[in-house]
Amino acid sequence: CGEDSFLTKNDFQKYQVKKRIPLAINYKGYEIFTNPAPSFGGSLIIFLLKLLKDTNNKINIKNLIQNMNLASLVREEVCTNPDDEYQINNIFNDNIYNKYLNFSANNFANNLNGFGSTTHVSVLDKNGNAASITTTNGEGCGYVIPEYGIMMNNMLGEEDLNPFGFHKWDIKRRLPTMISPTIISKNNILEYVLGSGGSNRIRSANIQVIINLLIKNLSLEKSI
Repeated sequence: CGEDSFLTKNDFQKYQVKKRIPLAINYKGYEIFTNPAPSFGGSLIIFLLKLLKDTNNKINIKNLIQNMNLASLVREEVCTNPDDEYQINNIFNDNIYNKYLNFSANNFANNLNGFGSTTHVSVLDKNGNAASITTTNGEGCGYVIPEYGIMMNNMLGEEDLNPFGFHKWDIKRRLPTMISPTIISKNNILEYVLGSGGSNRIRSANIQVIINLLIKNLSLEKSI
């Protein structure tokens, strides 16, 4: 805070809300829409669903875990520049994607801390209006701003979101996140709206719910 802060009044005055075009994939006759870059989570969900769709392999526990691991490995490969907040999009480049489409998942990605303090709420009303909102403090930093009651997050301290460590960004950019609120429709009719908390587990949680809904034909409650 004060003169030592990296955030200034000017930063807050210039802040803008960005409306982005969602990522989408047609999967088993459903249209799935989710969070685009600079979010990591939505991109990795679409990447994994695309792998499952293009390989036509039977979806079982082993196959699902292997493809989840490939999604983690491809992120490690392409996300190497802390100043490029859209580099996650490179996972869809033909040469990168085809490499993992034909890849044998014998090596596993690095283990990451699985704790987090994220909340997700989904609402779908009888008129077809939907909202899917994920909010997070990361794991929280234990400090509440006096008089305002706002807990500061620890997002820059989360290895999964900031693997390069502190003070590695040379530009002002938005934080990456695994947050991936998702909407599923069929024949232009909204069917499901979902999302999850869980730090680096968000994308795998959402994937499992999607598969339970669309492949195993379970109810939403049983899918979750």
